[in-house]
Amino acid sequence: MKKITYSFKKDIAARKEQQDNVSITKKANDVLIALGDGMGGHTDGAVASSIFVTKAEKLFLDNNQNNIPELFQKIIVETENQISDFANEKGKDPHTTATLALITEQGVNFANIGDSRIYIFDQEKLLLRSRDHSVPEMLLQMGEITEDEMATHPDQNKLTKSVGPTVHEKLSHYSFQFEDNKDYIILACSDGFWEYVKEKEMIHFLFHNEVETALSNMLEIARERGGDKGDNISVAAVSITKDNESKKEEKINPKLSKKSNHNKTIFFVLLTFFIAVSGGYFYLKTSQITKVNQDDYKNKK
Repeated sequence: MKKITYSFKKDIAARKEQQDNVSITKKANDVLIALGDGMGGHTDGAVASSIFVTKAEKLFLDNNQNNIPELFQKIIVETENQISDFANEKGKDPHTTATLALITEQGVNFANIGDSRIYIFDQEKLLLRSRDHSVPEMLLQMGEITEDEMATHPDQNKLTKSVGPTVHEKLSHYSFQFEDNKDYIILACSDGFWEYVKEKEMIHFLFHNEVETALSNMLEIARERGGDKGDNISVAAVSITKDNESKKEEKINPKLSKKSNHNKTIFFVLLTFFIAVSGGYFYLKTSQITKVNQDDYKNKK
C-alpha cells in the first residue's frame, strides 16, 4: 500500500487580479489535480479558470467509470460550454489553460491545454514533463532555443491552444505507470511558477521537505524572482511513497508467526531435556566425589 500526501498553493504576486485557480480532489485512493491559468490577454480569465476547476472537481466526484480519457474530455467539453454561455451573456471572451492529473497507486494519467505544466519526479530526478502549447515550445522542439531560454523568450505568452467559448479542443491523453519499489512526486503549476523555479530546485525542495513546506518555499522563490513583473502563481503536488507501516504489517505474516511459535516450542523442549540431563550428570558426579571424601576421612581417623 502506498502513502499519498498532497498540497496546493497560489499567490497573486505582482498582478492586480488573481486569475489562477487550482484544486486537489480526493476520492477513495485517487487524487485529481485541476489547474487553470486564466489568460490575461482575454477578459474574465479568472472566470474561465474557475469554471474549469469547479467542473473538473464535480465531474471527477460524480464519475463512476474507469475511462479516464473520456472523463478528461468531458471536463473540457462541459467547461467550454459553460464558458460559452457566460461569454454570450456578458459579451466577453474568457480563456484559460487547463491541466489535469489523476493519480492512483498504480500511476498517473494527465493532459494539458496551454502552458500550465505537469512534472513527474522519481527518486530525485525528473522523469518527464508535459509539453506546452506555445510558440517557445515549438521553437524548443525545432532546436532553435534551449529549455532555459523558454521562460524569458519574448513570445513566451503566445499560446497555440487554450480553453475558451468558441474553441473545441480535443485532449491528448498521457499515462505513466509506477514501479512498486519507487517513490514519486507529481507537480502541476502555471507559468508564473515554472518561469522562476528551476527543475533542480523543484527536486531539491520536494525530496527534502514535506510537500506543504516544499511548496511554500518554492512559491516564495517564484514571488521574489518575479518581482514587480511577477505573474500569478499556482502550484500543486502529490507525493506517492512506500508506507512504512504497511511494510511492518507485512512482516507479521500469520504463517511465519505459526512457524516461529513451532520453532520456539522445539527449542524449549530441547533446552529442558538438556537441563535435565546436565542436572542428572552433575548429581551423579557430586555423589561420587562425596563418597570418596568420606572414605578418605575414615582412613585419616
